[in-house]
Amino acid sequence: MLLELTICRHFIETLLQNRPQTVPNPSSADRLNSPTAPASCKREDYEDVKFWTKDEWKKHQSDCKTRNKECGKLDFLTDENNKKVSPTRLAAMSTKARELFTTLRRHKRDPDSWGARGAEEAEYFSNCMRVAFPEFGWCENDWKVHAFATERYPDWYNGPGGGHLRIHFKIVSSVYSSKLTILVLQV
Repeated sequence: MLLELTICRHFIETLLQNRPQTVPNPSSADRLNSPTAPASCKREDYEDVKFWTKDEWKKHQSDCKTRNKECGKLDFLTDENNKKVSPTRLAAMSTKARELFTTLRRHKRDPDSWGARGAEEAEYFSNCMRVAFPEFGWCENDWKVHAFATERYPDWYNGPGGGHLRIHFKIVSSVYSSKLTILVLQV
């Protein structure tokens, strides 16, 4: 598909001259209102929780694969008696995560992938999820909340709720004059 754009050269030059040279610090309106982190949980207080470390979860996944047994991607989320969280609870977690991802979007803080998140975004998401769902706190080093986000974020980001529209184009031809620039783009 070819798209022809006619752009006033003066307009573009003005924009380039007036653009900020540095990225400003986020204003207080752009800062995330992260709740206070809940107290860290101790493993000895939750002895029945099976997957306290990420390595324990990875070993379980490997064992499932070896035995040709199905292992759900989010089966590390259990209650304090090591029972998988219910589908209703998982749906509530997913709904809350989408709300938080959307808040990150409103603050222009949504990363291209969850692995590219900043520290403040990670802390905001983690604190909000652990306050709402204690199951995310029953682990070492906050790995469950970020494993959950890693699983859920791409669906939100690329889906209708994420609202990301990417247009890739290349300049096919261009004509420059002192008053006018015409670009023909291939989309």
